Amino acid sequence: MQATKQQIIRIRAIMSRLPGFDEEAKENAVADITFARTVHISEMYDFEANTLITQLQIFLPAVEMTWKPSTDRRSKMRRKIIAMAHEIGWNLPPSPKGVRKIDMQKLNDWCTKTSYLSKEFNKYTYAELPRLVAQFEKVYHFYLQKLN
Repeated sequence: MQATKQQIIRIRAIMSRLPGFDEEAKENAVADITFARTVHISEMYDFEANTLITQLQIFLPAVEMTWKPSTDRRSKMRRKIIAMAHEIGWNLPPSPKGVRKIDMQKLNDWCTKTSYLSKEFNKYTYAELPRLVAQFEKVYHFYLQKLN
């Protein structure tokens, strides 16, 4: 079976983080894993891609391997809720530098008491967040209507 798109993305992401890992080094690494069958990542089999990922990860610090594609998508929805909470006024007192931060305790309290799954804000999965965003948008619109 061919390497999946996620495996290909993962390999390229790891290679881009390795210093001095140019096109020639990529081709050599792929050729070594595939026993010179190919020099293209997209033509690798899935077990070859897994082997290459495992070998490349050895060269990266463990901290860099925590990135997951779904994290970025979750962050976008979380930031949307946080932005609406800012506009509602769920802020902490400004810091000495004038930076306003969201009152995460208040947001977590709302999530655990009122939201549809009654979970903490950061415990919502990617699949659950769209419904939470929709629910918070209703709160936000209700707040805006009260202002008018």
